[in-house]
Amino acid sequence: MFSYIFILLIQIQIAFLYHLTIDTSNKIDETQFNCLTNYTNSTIIIGGGNGKVDPNLAYNLDQINSSEMMFIGIYITPSINLPVLDQIKPILDVLMPYSSLLPFVFYNVTFDSQNNWSQNFSENIQFITTLLDDTWAYANTFVGIYTDKISWTKITNNSALPDFDSYVFLWERIYSGSQNCSNTSTPFGPWNDPDFLRYSISPSQECNVVFNQDLWCSLGLDSSDFHPFFENIKLAKLKKKFH
Repeated sequence: MFSYIFILLIQIQIAFLYHLTIDTSNKIDETQFNCLTNYTNSTIIIGGGNGKVDPNLAYNLDQINSSEMMFIGIYITPSINLPVLDQIKPILDVLMPYSSLLPFVFYNVTFDSQNNWSQNFSENIQFITTLLDDTWAYANTFVGIYTDKISWTKITNNSALPDFDSYVFLWERIYSGSQNCSNTSTPFGPWNDPDFLRYSISPSQECNVVFNQDLWCSLGLDSSDFHPFFENIKLAKLKKKFH
């Protein structure tokens, strides 16, 4: 079963960044992406689930590459029942022609029936650590986890991922409705606070595309900081040195 393709649209605001997530398997054309630049300054495209490539991923990547959007990323729902490289390599191979635009790879680590997580915490932790290590080695990109405190505790027993020696970005699912990164989350796993926050599932729509709502919490970046973002975030956010 193919998962949705997800597209994060980041709108720069003073003090923090709003961004909207598109949850769709549909094709989105260049005209729509250019329309969306009226509402955002860059994009992260994310897709892939259960080890399979979304059938419209390549098309949407081409359309984004032809548009005025700036950045591309990927979001993968992994399956613990498949070898790690067998499921991430086909997705990352689709993205390799766009590697200069690829800042993030996020993995969905939430507790639901489709993920088929093991009841053995150690097995889950080893699988997640291998995902992160192999993604960094193969794609040479930042890696992150999409999760929430309840899911992370059920899947890993609140592990701090001690065997992974780089900072892991957190995209946290809270649904609090609060458009504020401060005092919204409590520390768990290896994180003291989220880098991205899914605060609402109430959709909005622009350019015939439906959005979910998130915040970019990292660094309190404003528009003057955003273009050198990758260098800034290496200096200010990474807790440990990359491989």
